[in-house]
Amino acid sequence: MIKKIIAIFLYFSLLFSQTIIHNPIFDIDSNKNYSVEASIIGYDGDYVNLKATLFYRSYGQSTYFNDKMIYIDGKFRYTIPSSFIQNAIEYYILIENLNGGVIAFPDNDPRENPILVKTEKFISSTTNSIETLVPDYEILHPAPDTFIKPDEFFISLSYFKMDDIDISKTKIFIDNLDYTSLANIKYSHMILIPDFELIPGEHEIKVIFFNSIGLQYEPIIWKVNIILNDIIKKESFIVSQNGNIEGNLNNTSSDNILLQVGQLKGDYKVDLDWMKFKSNFLKSSLEDLNEQTKDRLSIDFSTKYFNIKLGDSYPSFSDYTINGNRMRGVNIKFKNKKFDINFLSGHLLRETQGLPDFGAMAILENRAPTFQASGFLDLDNLGIIDITRDNYSFKQGILGLNIAHTNDNNFTFKFEVLKVKDKIQSVNQVVDNSLMLLPENMVRHLFSDIFVDYNMNGYFDENEFIGNLNAPDHDVVGSISWDSNNDLSSINKNNFISFFLDTVFIGKFNDEPLDDQNGNGVWDNGEWYEDIDGDNQWSSDGDYDVYQYQWKINVEYENLQLVIDDFILNEELYHTDQSGSVDMTDCAYNNCFGDYEINLLQNQWEGAKPQDNIIIATDYLHNLSKGSIKLNYGFAFSMLNQNIWNPALTFENLDQLGAETAEDSIDGKFNGADIPDIVNNLENFEEIFQTGTSQVPIIPIDINDGITFRDFLTLPSLSVYFDVYQKILGHKINWGFKQVGPEFNSLGNPFLQTNVREQYFSDRTYFLDNKLNFQFKWKRIEDGISLVEDNGETNKYDFIFGFYPGVNMPTYNLSVGIYNRTNGIDPLYNPVLIVTEDINGNGLVDTLECDIAAIYEYYCNEDELSSNEVIEESEVLSTQLYQPEKTRTGQFSLSINSTINYIYRHRVNLNIYYSDKKDLVNINKYLVVNKTYYSPRSLTQSYYLGVSTVFTNRLETFSSINYNYYDYGLDTEYIDENGEEKVNDFFQSQTILGFSFNTKYETYSIFGKINPGVNFSLGRGNTNFSQLSFKAGSQLSIVENLTFNINLNYKIKFIDGNPSYDNYSILMDLKYKF
Repeated sequence: MIKKIIAIFLYFSLLFSQTIIHNPIFDIDSNKNYSVEASIIGYDGDYVNLKATLFYRSYGQSTYFNDKMIYIDGKFRYTIPSSFIQNAIEYYILIENLNGGVIAFPDNDPRENPILVKTEKFISSTTNSIETLVPDYEILHPAPDTFIKPDEFFISLSYFKMDDIDISKTKIFIDNLDYTSLANIKYSHMILIPDFELIPGEHEIKVIFFNSIGLQYEPIIWKVNIILNDIIKKESFIVSQNGNIEGNLNNTSSDNILLQVGQLKGDYKVDLDWMKFKSNFLKSSLEDLNEQTKDRLSIDFSTKYFNIKLGDSYPSFSDYTINGNRMRGVNIKFKNKKFDINFLSGHLLRETQGLPDFGAMAILENRAPTFQASGFLDLDNLGIIDITRDNYSFKQGILGLNIAHTNDNNFTFKFEVLKVKDKIQSVNQVVDNSLMLLPENMVRHLFSDIFVDYNMNGYFDENEFIGNLNAPDHDVVGSISWDSNNDLSSINKNNFISFFLDTVFIGKFNDEPLDDQNGNGVWDNGEWYEDIDGDNQWSSDGDYDVYQYQWKINVEYENLQLVIDDFILNEELYHTDQSGSVDMTDCAYNNCFGDYEINLLQNQWEGAKPQDNIIIATDYLHNLSKGSIKLNYGFAFSMLNQNIWNPALTFENLDQLGAETAEDSIDGKFNGADIPDIVNNLENFEEIFQTGTSQVPIIPIDINDGITFRDFLTLPSLSVYFDVYQKILGHKINWGFKQVGPEFNSLGNPFLQTNVREQYFSDRTYFLDNKLNFQFKWKRIEDGISLVEDNGETNKYDFIFGFYPGVNMPTYNLSVGIYNRTNGIDPLYNPVLIVTEDINGNGLVDTLECDIAAIYEYYCNEDELSSNEVIEESEVLSTQLYQPEKTRTGQFSLSINSTINYIYRHRVNLNIYYSDKKDLVNINKYLVVNKTYYSPRSLTQSYYLGVSTVFTNRLETFSSINYNYYDYGLDTEYIDENGEEKVNDFFQSQTILGFSFNTKYETYSIFGKINPGVNFSLGRGNTNFSQLSFKAGSQLSIVENLTFNINLNYKIKFIDGNPSYDNYSILMDLKYKF
């Protein structure tokens, strides 16, 4: 039990109480950028150690884009441009720290339950549903905007991924005429062959699907051109072309921090009939060669079977290889009826060299010079300093292949391989003019001795040097008396970039000065001492600061050898008298520089270590019973070499790795298993994967006892999944499991959660003529993949109801969730004793009779002899970092959406959210052994009411009121070791009340469409604040196809009743379409 506690308490001690605070805006203007702001509470560390990432996508898209959020004054911020938003977006936030801890918003499966933000376009396109249903389809024939002959015209569409279509309601239109009766419509595909010929010219095709509850999907519309054969032969022309160019400027002042961001972006599309071409670019003012690129450039060529993307693209193989991460390079796709091939070649990260003035290069102490007894330098043992690199990024190359083969839509096999490797040569060994701090060994001869600041003034005063009394280690330079720092007057400083004298805190000292003549470390009668605290006796319980004067000298790399030569020359001159004789005897007192060799490191730098990663994955999909049963399963295996600078994996290196004795290093075994001789042949595959002693895993599986199916399931570097989808008796059932091993790594998808197992089940069914739908979901998430140990786990039960009475009727969505969570650690309600004097060596705290103790050579003292027993000495295990977690969370959410036609047309949206996390640990009992227990309980309430009203086609208003309350932690009382009552003030709460009113008005003048608004927020709790915001904007057309948008936002913030900051933002956008 003790071993288990010690092994896992560090992991659970940091992030369990941290929470992201974010207030999403659910309805926004499609013409405006959407700003995402998030903060974190419960985190006491340095925010520099946190990395916030925003994952976002267009509604209906399967892949998320991701980008780093910028930290400004307590908040992480990111702006999603209006050009991306269109109808609606979904997003979630992930914050991770350097220890590997991750928290998310929303905290309940953020990838599956992202935040949905809708625009007025999304709302207006909705008729009888609160969400627009986006079809998942592929047009097989005719391709959009192509030219074909009349006798080649037919319509073919594939939609096998859409599993809830009511084919009896499907409609097919050609030029708005219904030709559904001519179509052969199946559950996975359809085909329509007309019994007539279309006349030459442009024709529109429209297909409309409905789901099983009668809700309409967004229509699928495309156009095709019928052209006579002789015209095709005679003419070669551009079918269509269009594009736009746009520039915007965002000037924001937030709490006295000014941020200015400018962007220039554009795109161009051209259709050549046989090939489609499109390109886009983005140039950002935030572009910095010492950071990952903010600019974007892509070129796309598409033909009937090929799609070639050059530049920036966002490939998606699977969750286990690469899934929407940005890549720059070549992305080639080939697809026909049988094969779907995707090839990648490029890089995920570009190289950055670091800044010369901010630690791009540094000096490491390798070896100090050795001085002979005479004080002269030992020329065979000169000092060595290593020149290393830091604060750089390697160019991270990527090579990937995804091959899928489909057999009549009933079976699909997919094979993936992805290789990501850092390119060492991309980072230079030397960054010109790099500033480097001379290490202590090189300049310590210029330091002062160490002194104790008895009078606490921060400076050396007489009698504060005790290096020749009871602290001889304080005498670090010069003679046995006090030596101050060198004033550098005799040293050539021309090659120094900067230098300053620093008073450095060394530590603490407790003793008053004494003349410790017998060297026993304490005062004895007859020895001199100085009574610092005035209590007329020598004291050793003081608390005094210890300091030293130290020179901090920065030099450029190019001048480092010159600086060394100057120090040597100065030393020679200092120790040479007028007659030319040299006396180096004082070098025995560390008063000399010596000499140093410069070693420019070619590897094992202080910064990031180069990595090599390979993932091999397979996927199998079976469509059975005409799609009523879908079986999907597969696995992925990864290898990651965390430092390819380390030695390669050979028989000898593997034998020595982890060896505890000399015999172990030559026994031919690793972890008790024989090492196969084939290991030495791994070097033949270095081009595929570069093995090494830092690879994860070293050996994928313990082969000592053979390989079983259980061993396969728990491979640390394996991801495996099994998924079943069934349609049966009106129910849509989905169940399965997936797990990712603790050593599975994909540099192509670095946000993949590892060391986790999920089991899940869901059932959806419909009632009342499909107007009422009910869904039940269960998911178990285990914090580990072990089959024998107790993993922490979360069990989630969700009950979801949706009621859609009909067109123009209110729609209702209700969900109830119950989540039980334990981290696998049982609360210790009784103290755990650790034996400190184990007489009999059994590891337990025992009471032994004296004659028994004597057998173990322990002899009782007089008190123990009187009772004839001895109790082994012990101490209570500190459980401050041992943190059990056992919680139950109840969640409730209700959403009501309605369109009301009363005088004017109104859209009303009501959202209610309530979450109560209860701590199931017996807190009062647990506080006996852990007085600093921090309860993870929390309570969240959120209420939102929004109303939009359309008065005329010129005037529309939006008003909303929202209330948010959040609290977490618990104030706990306990009795300390002195019997005094103490309180842990761990409870924090925050209430935010907000009001907003916005308008849109078409002026039909030079002012265009204006949108003034006002917002007021009131916060109470740990932070009391009030904020009043005014905003105004205008969208106007300067000339045809040239539009200008401007949005102004001004905020007045008061914190704790005092005026704080006047914040503002100005966004201007100029766009031309052609």
